[in-house]
Amino acid sequence: MKVIKIKLKTLSPVHIGSGESFTPDSFVIDQESKALLHFNPILFYEKINPKQWEELKKISEMKSISALVALYRFYNRNLDKIKAFSHKAYPVPQELVETYQRVLSLKSEKDIYQSFNNMEINRTCVEFHSNQPFIPGSSVKGSLRTGYLEKLLKEKFSKEKDIHTLVDKYMKKPLDFEAYILNILNEKEKLKLENDPFRFFKISDLRPENEVSTKILYQVNLKKTTFKRARGVSLPIEVIPEGSIFYGEIKIDTPADPQNYPTFDLNKLLKGVKDHYREVLKEELELCKKYSLKNPVLYIQQFELTAYKNDKALLIKIGKHSGAEAVTLEGIRKIKIKTGKNSWQIASQPTTFWVASKKKKDVNGAQHFGWVYLEFLDIHEL
Repeated sequence: MKVIKIKLKTLSPVHIGSGESFTPDSFVIDQESKALLHFNPILFYEKINPKQWEELKKISEMKSISALVALYRFYNRNLDKIKAFSHKAYPVPQELVETYQRVLSLKSEKDIYQSFNNMEINRTCVEFHSNQPFIPGSSVKGSLRTGYLEKLLKEKFSKEKDIHTLVDKYMKKPLDFEAYILNILNEKEKLKLENDPFRFFKISDLRPENEVSTKILYQVNLKKTTFKRARGVSLPIEVIPEGSIFYGEIKIDTPADPQNYPTFDLNKLLKGVKDHYREVLKEELELCKKYSLKNPVLYIQQFELTAYKNDKALLIKIGKHSGAEAVTLEGIRKIKIKTGKNSWQIASQPTTFWVASKKKKDVNGAQHFGWVYLEFLDIHEL
């Protein structure tokens, strides 16, 4: 078994969906400190006095959706008490503070319903006990697998000219197409999962070096060509900020019967991943200039000296809003793009992209999602 210690540094905001969220009934926003305070309502209810209990009872008996605003006002009046039970404070954009202020004064049921739907904030992956974020190993593995598959694909089609015939053959069976690239089809040309070399390539979840303070930003969808916001609501989302450091390890097992498995080439993996994300980065750097976005590579000269020339360092994208280019293979990419209410078209490139922004409309200084710098610290055999 080969074990590789790895270090990951976030270069731009990262969100890896957990299925959890900050719901409006479990947080308040401290308007003075511009922070979201997440708390356990049960613990809070245990500490309120009889008068407050009576007020809460009246709110619970309200039969309209305006009870949500009444509850929010109740929480806001008891902000100091809630601070004692909040798990953590999360910095939020000024616009979200202003939205919270508006919610406190809402009267129309339609406005209340819409506002509360938009106030639910998706969380990134965090440990239950420590409330600290972590990077699932599966996220990193998926990014590396994409680069590796693209490398193998290009090698195959340097010899086979008729790529479109094979794409048409396998497009409705993407797993079979991966099997074809990996040379693990069985006699019936079906995916033979037990022979997938990535079965023996295992990445642990990555834990933070020090305490990491996540924050809330807006996810904003932008058009690539017209340099305007795309349609849709820009919702807040929890992110791991740039500059956060995580550690983990990769284990590459040796199969019991290596002759029956395709060779896993670590050097080919590194080369393929670098080539794949280099092209993604080039396009995003152009979009950074056109939109005045923040460069995802903190120090471009240092990056050139390390990620491109150091065999033990990679630049990859992980998590939500990484973009179709990052998670699909160049040359066979097909993306379904909505062109009207009930109309779609298939294209090789997406027409929009997502950024993490402090503001919904002014994206000056916003950042692309998902860029991380992955280093292989040491490699040894067990």
